[in-house]
Amino acid sequence: MNDCWSQRKVVIGLNISRHAIQRIVLKFQQHETLENLPKSGRKPDNAPRSERLLIRASKGNPKKTAHELLMEWKSRHTYSEAYPAKVWVNRTDSIEETFIK
Repeated sequence: MNDCWSQRKVVIGLNISRHAIQRIVLKFQQHETLENLPKSGRKPDNAPRSERLLIRASKGNPKKTAHELLMEWKSRHTYSEAYPAKVWVNRTDSIEETFIK
């Protein structure tokens, strides 16, 4: 007995599009896996906390330009090379307090 299903039977049985089945088959033929493949591109350097602060600043005054936000951000924060997570550290905090938080 043959256990192979046609793409049509899979589409009907799983109720998903034929194109989705074709992409899955092609991915398996090319990479011999169905796992997610590594993504290309640069990973973000900013930490979630600094991202939230920047979003809050932009929502506080939506008419500010990106350049104005950048200048405000640089005046309040400094980049800490010693900090392993590569985040912006508030200049009012000391480095020791930042590591403890």
